[in-house]
Amino acid sequence: MHIVTIFFQNYNNEILVQKRSKEKNGKYGITSGHIEKNEEVKIGAMREIKEELGIDIEEKDLKLFFNTKINENEYNLYYIKKDIEIDRFILQKEEVESVKWCNQQEVERLIKRNEFFETQIEALNIFKKYTEGSIKI
Repeated sequence: MHIVTIFFQNYNNEILVQKRSKEKNGKYGITSGHIEKNEEVKIGAMREIKEELGIDIEEKDLKLFFNTKINENEYNLYYIKKDIEIDRFILQKEEVESVKWCNQQEVERLIKRNEFFETQIEALNIFKKYTEGSIKI
């Protein structure tokens, strides 16, 4: 299975987090999803963004900064630097209850309170290394 996670960062260096719907565990997380069979990975990432957030992103805006394979799963982490007003998002209510821009301290508080999707914490740590410059693409 191929899984994509897309980190949006605005020009205040905040990242976009989404509160998942109650059906999807109700915790906060990063935009992510599974690539469909025979779908190109970047196209699948763009589809997930459109489905969950209701916005169109150009392929050139998606920057792959990390890829790994664990067991049978391949993970691609993407980065988009863009200011987007919260009211521009049209949320897929079956999956996303709300979105907000958070600084690093706010994200760390969500993690400490066990309000963040556990499987994405490692992706957050990798993203932090990338934005601090210790991972180069």
